[in-house]
Amino acid sequence: MNVTEKEASRLWCCQARHEAVRQADRKVMVSCIGSGCMAWRWDMPANEVESQKTRYGHCGLAGIPEWT
Repeated sequence: MNVTEKEASRLWCCQARHEAVRQADRKVMVSCIGSGCMAWRWDMPANEVESQKTRYGHCGLAGIPEWT
């Protein structure tokens, strides 16, 4: 799934390893950190996109996205 970094920050990271984080007695979701992660892959080089806001990437641990 190709997403912007802002969209990725709203997604859960299945590779996050941590002890249970509690905030007001609720578990807190560990979100994707986008390009801050070694597994993050950009779909196009920065010089080929008009704006960093529209630059898309994906989690490299999930494999190459299929285009349908």
